[in-house]
Order: sequence, then C-alpha cells, then structure tokens
Amino acid sequence: MTENSFQHGEKNRYFAAKAIHAVIYKGQSLRRWSEHQKQLKLTTKEERFMSAYLLGSLRWFIQSKTILRYLLRSPIKDKDKIVEILLCCAIYEISRMRTPDYAVVDSTVEAVKIAKKGHLKALANATLRNFIKSREEFIKTARLSPKGRYSFPLWFIKKTKQDYPNDWQSILDASNQVPQIWLCINTSKISLAEYQQKLLIQTGQKGVLLYSFPNAIGLQKNTNPTELPGFADNLFHVQSPGAQLAAEILKPEKDDFILDACAAPGGKALHLFYKEQSINLTAIDISRQRFPMLEENFSRTKLKATLICNDLLTPEKWWNRKKFTKILLDVPCTSSGVVNRDQDIKYLRRASDIDVYHHKQMSLLQAAWDLLEHNGALLYCTCSIFSDENTKTIKQFLTLNKNASILEIKNVDALKKWGVIKTENGVQLIPGKGLNDGFFYSLLKKR
Repeated sequence: MTENSFQHGEKNRYFAAKAIHAVIYKGQSLRRWSEHQKQLKLTTKEERFMSAYLLGSLRWFIQSKTILRYLLRSPIKDKDKIVEILLCCAIYEISRMRTPDYAVVDSTVEAVKIAKKGHLKALANATLRNFIKSREEFIKTARLSPKGRYSFPLWFIKKTKQDYPNDWQSILDASNQVPQIWLCINTSKISLAEYQQKLLIQTGQKGVLLYSFPNAIGLQKNTNPTELPGFADNLFHVQSPGAQLAAEILKPEKDDFILDACAAPGGKALHLFYKEQSINLTAIDISRQRFPMLEENFSRTKLKATLICNDLLTPEKWWNRKKFTKILLDVPCTSSGVVNRDQDIKYLRRASDIDVYHHKQMSLLQAAWDLLEHNGALLYCTCSIFSDENTKTIKQFLTLNKNASILEIKNVDALKKWGVIKTENGVQLIPGKGLNDGFFYSLLKKR
C-alpha cells in the first residue's frame, strides 16, 4: 500500500510526526516545515486541525513522553522513534482535543503503517487502548515530576525557578498557553476604530483593544493574516504587544537617524515608521534566511529604508560613517520569554546556550554603541526572561563603558499596568502577568 492510498487524516498525522521528529531529534526549526505544509494542499478545516495537532503535540510532548514511559515495558528503539512521536501525538490528541478516542487510535495505527513501521502497529494499538482505559491515572502520575507537570526540559525549569522564585510556576504555565494573534495597526493610515470596523465587516470579529497600546488590536479568532482587511495596503503587521513596546520606549522623532540592528523580519522597524514617517532608517540583519522577510515587508508596505544584509560587527563593510541618533538593538537570545509562540524553543535550546548568547550580546552591544552619536539613545532588548542575557549583560557593559548611563524608561503608560518588573537597569516583562510576553528593555544614553 502506497502513502497516497491513505486518508488525509492519517497522512497529516504522519507529516506532523515527521516535523516534530525533525525538531526533537535533528534540531531543526519548525519553521522549516511551513513550506512543506503548503504542499499538502489542505482544506481550511484540515489546516486548522493540522495546526492544532502539530503545535499542541509539540507543546505537550515532554508530558506525553513521560506518560508513554509508564505505558511501555521497554523504550522504543532509536530507529523507530517516529512511532514514539506518533504515540506522543496521540496521547496529546486523546487528552486535549475533541477527536473521538477510536478515531485517534485508528488514524495513529494507520500512520504507523505510512511510516513503514507496520511491525509496531499492534504495539501502538495496545498502548493507546491502555492509555484510554486509565488516562486520568497516567496523567496524574506523570504530573508528579516537574517535567511531566510543566512539559519543559528540567534545565529550563530550574533556571526559571532560580531567576523567579515567586513567579516560576505561573511563567511556565503561561508559556504553554496558546498565544493570541496581535496586530500592530498603521495608525498613520487608519485609526484603531476604523480598522475595527473593517475587521468586523470582513471577519465577524471586532478585535480586542489593549489599554495604553495605541497600535494594538488582538484577534478573537485564529485567522491567517493575509486574509485580513488591509494586509496588502500596509494597514497592519503581526506583532505582539510586548514587541510593540520597543517603538513606544524609543520614541522616534522628526528626522531621526535610526539604526535597527538585527532587524529581520522587520516588525519593530515598521512600527517606528508608523510612529514617525520622517525618520531616516537603516535596518541591518546578518541572516540570509531572514533578510528576505525584511525586504518583503518593506516592499509590501512601500516604506523607504536602507536595508542591509551584513554583519553589525564589521561596520567597515557597510557603514557610511554617519552616526545614528537612536539605535534599536534587538539581540539574538534564548527566546525564553516567547516559548508560547515558538514551542520548538524548548527542544532547540540548551542551558549552555545562555552563556554563548551573553557573549554574543556583549559583542553586538559594543559594536552598536560605537555607531551612536554623542547624547544619542540605544534601546537594548531581548525576548528572554533570563537575567544572564538581560541585567547581567547591561551591568557588564556599563562597567566597560564609562560614557554609558541608564535612562529611566518613563512616560510609557503601558508599563504602569501590564505586569512589568523593574530591574536595576531596565524593565522586564514576564509570561503569566498582563501581556503574557517575556521581554527585557534597557535604555542607554551616550554621554
């Protein structure tokens, strides 16, 4: 029997399992599979199921694998790991989706056949039926361990507990929530009220406004952004409220010369233009994979900026020697504050990465600092909750650069309401409070 002989549900489950296998056992980003998914030519209903099944299975994989260990007498062999993945996906589907139990079992067993692991179909059938019979007991037992309770790697749990002894549990729980889609509205073209009306007419949802976020509208339904009103007309781009704070804090002014370092895919750069159209913006990113997204966003919006694919650390290759009045430095990091939006972070990051990122952040911060004019401002930001990438980095930088000082972040009303922790050299947002995003911002002035 060929793969094409099977039903869509079985093939879709197999495809999802292959994607999760690539993330967990090959260290590949889930984004690499988005183009493959388009080739499946799914209906809208199938696409919604596929998204929920794939992302949900990845979100709860560690918990599901903990349960699977209690169900199996011996571990599944390395060469058959795709079956382990399929079983973990099925455990998630039985526990947290509305699919009838019999349909999950039948489709998973057929997916095992597609994977050419027919010798394990009886094992898959028996294992899932055993789980269905005593699911509450298995789930309760799995939740006794930290990994089974929170579905996070142990190193991540320990680090979060170390940095946030009073909030670590709520941070981990919030990081497993399905994220809401937020739009950043181009209010230089349309008001929030006007866009809400367009959204209501075209999609039947009015959207959610957020106090003190003048550009933010949250969607009440999971909708493809390209299908929303005004996508092609530059009326919005997708951006979480935590990320929207960057433009609110940096406050672009008329004729500012601004550098957006590490700029791709370009959401923060677009938001700077929404706030002030007269700025002179240079956006640079080193990634040849991400840079086309930056180009695409500026092409779609028809906004004028200098876009450069190069290394911030080698300015002699791209810089024209004119120093910038303001710099936005959104550095690479563990992304530990936005796991809810990118669940593969749980599996792609290691504890050792924190120190690697810290040193990279120090290098980028020093390189950007040298491009800033006297009395200029630099906004350092990460989407991390770990202090080693945030307060430690800034503290070390201040020690090495006596012409740098902290500017108090003020006159940003959103920071007064939405779950912000003030640190000695910036502000920290954490999942589980207010915005449900984990971001760090530190504003520096060059004396």
